[in-house]
Amino acid sequence: MSVIDSRRFRRPYMTHLSLAEFERIKNTPPPDREKMREESRRFAQRVLEARACEMAEGRENVGTAE
Repeated sequence: MSVIDSRRFRRPYMTHLSLAEFERIKNTPPPDREKMREESRRFAQRVLEARACEMAEGRENVGTAE
């Protein structure tokens, strides 16, 4: 890929990396996907709980004037 392509498609131009930078990237451990899934589940649960609270609060205030 040329420099022009990397600018056009916003892809990184990796040939300017030093050997140390390349080795650091290459030796980076893979992500812990199970931990990421669990965090995602907890976040989704909090969103659902917040949404349920908002809906319950909205139903309580339907007949009242503000």
